[in-house]
Amino acid sequence: MADVTGDSKTQINVKIARARDLGDDINRIVGTSLDKGVEMDALAKLPEKERENLISRAEEW
Repeated sequence: MADVTGDSKTQINVKIARARDLGDDINRIVGTSLDKGVEMDALAKLPEKERENLISRAEEW
C-alpha cells in the first residue's frame, strides 16, 4: 500500500487510526478548518458531544 500511495507505512497507519477513531465524522470535516492531522487527532480525544459541537460549527463556516 505504501508503494501505491507514496506515503510511509507509519503515515498510512496514522491515517487509518484517524479514520477508525473519528468514524463517519471524518467525512464531515473534509474541507473545513478541522481538516488537518493535528485537529483530527485532537477531535478524536474529545467526548462525543463536544466533538459534535465543534464539527457542526466548522461546517457552518
